[in-house]
Amino acid sequence: MTKKLIYLIFALLLFSCSKKERTGYTISVELEQMEHPNAKMYLSKRPYNIEPKDILDSASYQNNKFFFEDTITDPKPVYLVFDRFGKGLKQLKPINDWKMVYLEQADILVKAKDSLQSSKVLGSKLNRQYEEYLKAIMLPKYFMEKYAALYSKKSTQPESEIEKKRKIKEGSAIIMEMTNARDSLKYEYINNNPDSYFSLVALNDLKTKDDPDKLKKLYETLTPELKKLKFGKEVVASLASAKEALGGKAADFTQNDPDGKPIKLSDYRGKYLLVDFWASWCGPCRMENPNLVKAYTKYHDKGFDILSVSLDTKRDAWLKGIEEEGLAWRHVSDLKGFNNEVALLYNIKFIPQNLLIDPEGKIVAQNLRGYMVEKKLSQIFK
Repeated sequence: MTKKLIYLIFALLLFSCSKKERTGYTISVELEQMEHPNAKMYLSKRPYNIEPKDILDSASYQNNKFFFEDTITDPKPVYLVFDRFGKGLKQLKPINDWKMVYLEQADILVKAKDSLQSSKVLGSKLNRQYEEYLKAIMLPKYFMEKYAALYSKKSTQPESEIEKKRKIKEGSAIIMEMTNARDSLKYEYINNNPDSYFSLVALNDLKTKDDPDKLKKLYETLTPELKKLKFGKEVVASLASAKEALGGKAADFTQNDPDGKPIKLSDYRGKYLLVDFWASWCGPCRMENPNLVKAYTKYHDKGFDILSVSLDTKRDAWLKGIEEEGLAWRHVSDLKGFNNEVALLYNIKFIPQNLLIDPEGKIVAQNLRGYMVEKKLSQIFK
């Protein structure tokens, strides 16, 4: 063996032994225009109304940049929040200058002129995929134009209550149309990008809106690398949990209606019942209400009913919401918000959510949103 070959083998062995697998990230934030030397940049769990517990890290302006560095295993979304005058968290306005970025094992560069809102994220495959994902699920302009046109006409006469309700109803229908269109784009993205982290994000967003079996099959089309991630395991676990609930007996409960009369779930045996968790302050809930009204009107005489469980805390707001939305079915609440005893019983962490229960008291569907309510009922009441 020649000396040259021996040196080459030695060099290769040395390189292979010294090469370390990357375990962390760096973030460099470069601003062309800096107004104050005391400016600070925060790495936060949320972008506004930030508490000290939300702060993951902070950095001062040094060597023409703000710099962050730490270890990481799985991708994680965080927020860069810019305190341009260095006044501290208490002085930041409720709506700050911020940018969401995904942490990954990479050198991430954020370049901006003077604001994070118009910044660009470079050197990160994951953040590039994020930009592509946002473009993929962006709705056509005509949806917003349609919504804006509803409120663009000005009149010299005061608007009547009937006209206000009409606009709210039409506006809710447009928003629901937009929601359904965006969901369709998310399905399309997943089918076209089985190796993208944001296919997991899209699947997680859809988990409350469709049949768990259908979503599980979609999950199986994703790459093994995505399934190994902590987030991937969480998504499939939540789908399995939703599947287990289907076919199970709905836990009985009793709660009072606005008149103080106790309403029991088991009183509805013999009917198909949608238990709807909502609140008057919940915008997405109120967007769903026109769909529920339509389904109730069409199928009530055939054996369908709705029982709404409100997570309101104020009685007047609750009753006003019922009246404004024209919700003709029964309503219950203990006015404890998310500590509502029925919500705790069913582990309700967000709203709107709903359960469809068959005449025997078994859960046959969950979280039927938009057109899915009427579609499911049309299959039942053929």
